[in-house]
Amino acid sequence: MGDIAVEFVEVFEQSLFHAHVTIPNITIHDLIVITKSSIFKASGCAGDESYRLVLRLAKKLDMGDDGSAVGGRRFEDLMDHRDKMKSIYREWRCGYDKWIGSLPNKAKLSDDLIESIICKVFINSFGLTSVFGATIGIALCVQLSGLDHSCQPSARIAFKGNECRIVPIKPCSEGAILTHSYIDELLPLEERRKQLMESYKFECHCDGCANESRNMQMTAFACEACKGPIKLNGKCEDCKNSMTSEHVSTCEMADKMAQASLQALSKCPSASSKSALCKKSLELVDDVLYSFNVRRLALLRHTYESCVALSELFICRFSEALSYGAQILEVLNHYDHPNDLAVIHLKFNLAKIYFKNGQAEICG
Repeated sequence: MGDIAVEFVEVFEQSLFHAHVTIPNITIHDLIVITKSSIFKASGCAGDESYRLVLRLAKKLDMGDDGSAVGGRRFEDLMDHRDKMKSIYREWRCGYDKWIGSLPNKAKLSDDLIESIICKVFINSFGLTSVFGATIGIALCVQLSGLDHSCQPSARIAFKGNECRIVPIKPCSEGAILTHSYIDELLPLEERRKQLMESYKFECHCDGCANESRNMQMTAFACEACKGPIKLNGKCEDCKNSMTSEHVSTCEMADKMAQASLQALSKCPSASSKSALCKKSLELVDDVLYSFNVRRLALLRHTYESCVALSELFICRFSEALSYGAQILEVLNHYDHPNDLAVIHLKFNLAKIYFKNGQAEICG
């Protein structure tokens, strides 16, 4: 991946691929968005949206539309890391052959072309997240694939219709190199590296990985004396108080409970059950996990999301949503710049909730 300078990307607006089932005549510059739940139906069968995506991209490439009309990079220039994607590709290909093979007028594509296209999508796409921090899909852009990753990014990618914009997180000098995060960067260091290796096949050693204080705080516990950040069996960074053996046991239990709760959320059948689980978990880990611990942040996000979902079902949880949203904002303000789009987006959504809750004056 090459370096892209501020003077190029600050006002850069790029159309992207698109693979949404409701848009008929797309160009290869449109937006590729593959949501986790998005499927298509053919001959009475349901399959992954990515199968359809491969067919559409193959057709566009056959027509000579390779993405180069917007910038210097072409689809064929993208890396595919096939040698590292063999097992992932084989699993994906089984589903592709099952569903596409059942079509009466299936396209005849070479195995090499199919593998090249889908591996490029796997490697060069980046995650899209909701305001709650949940992954909702992926996007791919031929030009934006040149941006490097950082766990402490200097820019965000924003969408306006089928256009994409690179927005610097804070003022920077002309010629400075912009980076964005391919994943949710507010995760523990080892989890970030694991995700990046599994999805993008590289071991990350960026500035965010090297920021020891930031990474420590993401997994820190609350000091018994001052509530400052403290490592397991360590000393508080603020008051230098040492962690007692009893507090070590409490912290270990709270950390395991937070992880177990986050894993159990996928099995919750409704927003109300998710809300109940998150609230109970937060009661047990608050004052044990450091206030800016990212596992606590994940629980806050899920609780906030469930409160908003319940409010949309006319089960009024606006006040609770505002309370949890404000706590999320505190964490984002701690790790991010005030002008970060992630911060601004959350503020905007909280403002909408204030309006719905009859508290418009607070936003004045």
